[in-house]
Amino acid sequence: MRQNRELLRGGLQKAGISDDTLNKLKIFDEFAVHSGEFLVASLDLTHRMMVYNTVALFERAEYIKKNYLENELLDDEIKVQWQECYNEICDIIGKGYDRTLNGTQAMARMIGGGDDGKKKKRKPKFGALRKAAADG
Repeated sequence: MRQNRELLRGGLQKAGISDDTLNKLKIFDEFAVHSGEFLVASLDLTHRMMVYNTVALFERAEYIKKNYLENELLDDEIKVQWQECYNEICDIIGKGYDRTLNGTQAMARMIGGGDDGKKKKRKPKFGALRKAAADG
């Protein structure tokens, strides 16, 4: 595994990636010995960041709603601009949910062996006939 990582970094270096970036990537070697463990840990961290960012965006949307959209003193033209910002934030929140859900499903497939709860379809192919069918 260590050799694979060094080979990867060597290839990235030949491709023009800076030594500073490669040294940053080397730090990840200590996070998890097994690539599967690293993948699960990174997905977990990513999910936590998505949840945090979604809640932070929700707070921002609520601030806009309270201070601009519900403000009777503001001009309607300004409210339209703030409504666009509010709508965009709400759209981003929805996309965050979709991405988190997709990541969760991907992690569940990896942990469960990737069968998705579906039966694998067999491809049609020619094969040996069973003896009973051949004697027919």
